[in-house]
Amino acid sequence: MSNPADDFRCLLNATKIISSSLSLEEQLPALMDAVVQLTGAERAMLILRAQDGSFAVKAERSTRSGAERSGKKYSQSTIEKVFLTGEPLFILANDLHRQAPTESMEALQLRTVMCTPLASPAGIIGVIYAHSSTPVQAFDAHKKEIFVALSEHAAVALNNARLFEASVSDPMTGLHNHAYCLRRLKEEVERAQRYARPLSFLLFDVDDFKTINDTHGHRRGDEVIRAVAGALQSSVRNVDVAARYGGDELALILPETKDTDGTAALSGAKLLAERIRAKVAALDVPPVAQITVSVGVAALSQELGADELVDHADQALYASKRAGKNRVTVFGEI
Repeated sequence: MSNPADDFRCLLNATKIISSSLSLEEQLPALMDAVVQLTGAERAMLILRAQDGSFAVKAERSTRSGAERSGKKYSQSTIEKVFLTGEPLFILANDLHRQAPTESMEALQLRTVMCTPLASPAGIIGVIYAHSSTPVQAFDAHKKEIFVALSEHAAVALNNARLFEASVSDPMTGLHNHAYCLRRLKEEVERAQRYARPLSFLLFDVDDFKTINDTHGHRRGDEVIRAVAGALQSSVRNVDVAARYGGDELALILPETKDTDGTAALSGAKLLAERIRAKVAALDVPPVAQITVSVGVAALSQELGADELVDHADQALYASKRAGKNRVTVFGEI
């Protein structure tokens, strides 16, 4: 028998968690847990529609081990209908005599499917979906209302997270933008100096980028920038900040970066810069013959502020340019 008080507590706890952060990664696990707890379903998913019209599972929870991990995971016809109508859809075992299961439900041998839209001012951005191969008991009108309310709260939180992500991201590369980079750098400088922790700042500049644009066109130049950005992003930890600093300049903020022996922040940052420089030199973006970057590395000291740290990395970067490009220079070794 459904317990309204338990359902309300589940809704309240989930909405508190998903509203407390602008990070999708932090919101989604709590949301999926709440859906499973509320519905008693075997599998719950948050599904978004990609630009090409395909569906992408952004997060999921399953109460079964390996039985559903291969093959198609959801009733696509149900999801398509919810995207089309913008209305919740509940197909429950005790309703099957009045509402025929869809073809994909039958293929997956599902007895229960629940799907609600995630609406935003721009339209339906996704759905919350849950299903079971067995009847879900006591999924009454009250539970439906709670499930819809959870979806509405989730839609607001997810839309806010998307707007925040757009405000701090560079649309072309997907890296953080210049303003976010400077804001985070100031925060990291204050934290590092307060607790006497290592912090390094790196600037990367694509060599001869104007020549690439003039020879191959700006669209190819954009591809080069994206490729270099990908090399940076694939080389860093979650705590690092990769940003498009401006034009063909990219930046890395490296908190707590040390050498392999646990000391020498500057040495560890230089090693990472060399790995990225080599990775960029191995990129293949036809018809560009070769892509290289010049890199400037600077480490924080108690006497420096964020602006001075950037200046030091900038001076090291231009020392790399003057020395022949495609190289890493550390401020202090100029």
